[in-house]
Amino acid sequence: MSRYWIAVLAVLGMSPAFADSATVVVPNGHEATDGNDGNTFPFHGFVGRYQQAYAANHFPAGRPLSITEIAFRTDADPAAEDWLSELSFTLHLSTSANPVGTLSTTFAENVGTDDTLVFTASAQLFAGSNAGGPGPNPFELILVLDTPFIYDPAAGDLLVEVFMSGNITLLPLGGSSYLDAVESTTGLFDVGLQRIWNSGDVNAPTGNTDPWGVGLITRFTYEAMCGDGVCDPGEDSGSCAEDCAEPGHGSRGGCEDGTNPAEADTCRGTGNPGRGLTPG
Repeated sequence: MSRYWIAVLAVLGMSPAFADSATVVVPNGHEATDGNDGNTFPFHGFVGRYQQAYAANHFPAGRPLSITEIAFRTDADPAAEDWLSELSFTLHLSTSANPVGTLSTTFAENVGTDDTLVFTASAQLFAGSNAGGPGPNPFELILVLDTPFIYDPAAGDLLVEVFMSGNITLLPLGGSSYLDAVESTTGLFDVGLQRIWNSGDVNAPTGNTDPWGVGLITRFTYEAMCGDGVCDPGEDSGSCAEDCAEPGHGSRGGCEDGTNPAEADTCRGTGNPGRGLTPG
């Protein structure tokens, strides 16, 4: 990468992940393998509404995850050029109301009850470069979330929703660039991805979808919440016994916060105001 691109990326504030964090690339198996497709939606030359669902079985199982960062990479196809864009958009995360392969073309029907605004960009610069393969490019379009999102794969697939209101291409001056993507070769939703989009209307109620799995390869940075000594929202004595099994365990969780269903039994007698329990 040239010093120009290094300087651009530094200006974008792409800070490193926490030391105790981990990453997962979805679909699995593409950590060091370029995808078989390239896509411009929703970050290149696109204004509108975009949803992409990720199958839960591509995430670590057994405990809730606190997602702190989402990243994408430029396609390694020789035709994909280095790029620089000024983007204005908001990004939401939720546990999808519909699994991959069954997304509705009505956007609202896919949004989960835990829908959360996690990232906002206003006329912000983003950039990426293409080394030309054969391996994939690094993840350079990095979104450090303003608000971490608690995601439990046991509760369903993950939905990413982008409302892109402004998209100005500064580079390349000619030609085009793509983000790394994957497309099913079997005509099925076997790649763990599905997308819905409407190009042109950021507030569109409905959109289009593909007849088989297509979507951007995405890296998620997360912190496994279970085992940190705090009974966080999204954890309970079943999914995280070491943090939630004992009444009052953790500095700000357990019986003090009243967020976990299992507390109805384990916290009885503590006078937990969060769950309306009374002593005795």
